Amino acid sequence: MKGIQMAKILKTTDYSMFNIRKGFNRLVNIGTKTRRDLKRSMEEHGFIPAYPIFCMKREGKLWIVDGQHRHALAQILKIPLYYIICNAEVNVAEISNTQVTWKVVDYARAFSNAGYPDYTELLEFSKEHSIALSTCVGILGNSWEGNGSTKMVAFREGNFKVTSRELADRIARLYRTLRGYNRVVCGRSFTAALFAFCLTGLSEERLLKKAKKYPDRLYKFGDRNGYLGMFHDLYNIGLSQKVDVKIKAENALATWRKRSEKSSK
Repeated sequence: MKGIQMAKILKTTDYSMFNIRKGFNRLVNIGTKTRRDLKRSMEEHGFIPAYPIFCMKREGKLWIVDGQHRHALAQILKIPLYYIICNAEVNVAEISNTQVTWKVVDYARAFSNAGYPDYTELLEFSKEHSIALSTCVGILGNSWEGNGSTKMVAFREGNFKVTSRELADRIARLYRTLRGYNRVVCGRSFTAALFAFCLTGLSEERLLKKAKKYPDRLYKFGDRNGYLGMFHDLYNIGLSQKVDVKIKAENALATWRKRSEKSSK
């Protein structure tokens, strides 16, 4: 779609400001199974800003390019809808045939533009620490427990929340510094292990110091326990009285889980 620039996502409950052109849009039919499913989704989650209505402005009027069914259902449900004004003439078939699956950054920007402060903070955090946005979702949201797919569904539906920024900054510093010593350490399991280590109260400076001196002892693992074992070995280099990093991390995680369960009740 050459020439199209996306403006800020806008929000309104004035459904009458939108127009539908016959022969341009598909006929609105909310009786199909797909539309009934869409209605149930909108009843439960509202109008998700990540999927705004596409419009164009002609002679002072807004014409729907894509999203007429969401417009109709928003009006029926009496909920606010989100829309974007395109700056060029397009056709719906072109949009439908060239849509690309949204990435994490697309959702983050959409919700940020729609006024969700946690998503704005997420974008700023990723830029500040030069860490991939998908990794920052876990770091800022402490989303290490449970089903990762379920948590990403919540993220895509606008339910991402920043937990502890102070803890997140510490994890991000460890992540960035250790990756600087050896790029093989990465991924969700690595970041989850950093989260657990930070909960122990052990010296983060000692871990970094040993990793800097022995970067060849940084390895890639497929799970959190593997990385915690690596931290254990690094941390105990030169110590006469060994510290069981893995046990401390597991105990700290258990305490954190209990606190989280109590706060959620």
